[in-house]
Amino acid sequence: MNFERVEAADLTASTVVFVHGAMSRGSHFRASTELISEFHTVIYDRRGYAGSGLVGTGNETYEDHASDLVDLIEATSNRGSTVIGHSHGGGIALLAAIQRPDLVRSVGLWEPLLGWLPWWDPYPRKAAARVAAMSNPLEIAKDTIFHFGLNWDSVGADVQAKLVEQSPAYQADMRASLRAPFDLADLIIPVVVGIGSHGMPVACGPAPRLASELRTTLIEFDTGHDIQRESPQLMAEFVRTAVNASNGA
Repeated sequence: MNFERVEAADLTASTVVFVHGAMSRGSHFRASTELISEFHTVIYDRRGYAGSGLVGTGNETYEDHASDLVDLIEATSNRGSTVIGHSHGGGIALLAAIQRPDLVRSVGLWEPLLGWLPWWDPYPRKAAARVAAMSNPLEIAKDTIFHFGLNWDSVGADVQAKLVEQSPAYQADMRASLRAPFDLADLIIPVVVGIGSHGMPVACGPAPRLASELRTTLIEFDTGHDIQRESPQLMAEFVRTAVNASNGA
């Protein structure tokens, strides 16, 4: 997989690994990592996306992505890591934390989408089921643009081609989200949940209950769903809160 690790001056510093969501890439976190130089940081492209496109099969599950995340933590840190999961990446971060609590020291969830939970907003599950049933990569790519609130014809040909190329990975993400990959009750490490004041309603609406289920507080910043690009300074603040949670602060 394609990944990038930046070392802090203090070799004993905490490591933070960022997990991107569907139809995204690790480089979207780069502006935020530049603001947290006190930590070792790792950004990467999940299977099927951007620089890891060639290792994707279009059949990846949460288990596959969690296994990749665990392998990455083992390869880049000898003291475990705080994991920041954005959107669809939140479920991957949680599954890795449940499987390897010795490696994942804490998790920061920014507007996670956990549509398989019975009390979650039903829209993500309905949208995922629709995409899972599609057979045309072009239609899958157009669905992505629709959920970005854009018109297909308004994006350039290069962007269109990249979206079509990554549509198998996006469909795999949607298919994976139709079943429960873990039980929240099995989580034993600290978690921080964050939402934006103008974030994604289907993520923000269920977030208070998620925070309650995880016995943690809910953080709200004046930003949107894509905090890492819209407000990297707030993502940096969120990361520091998640790292502090791993230290019992």
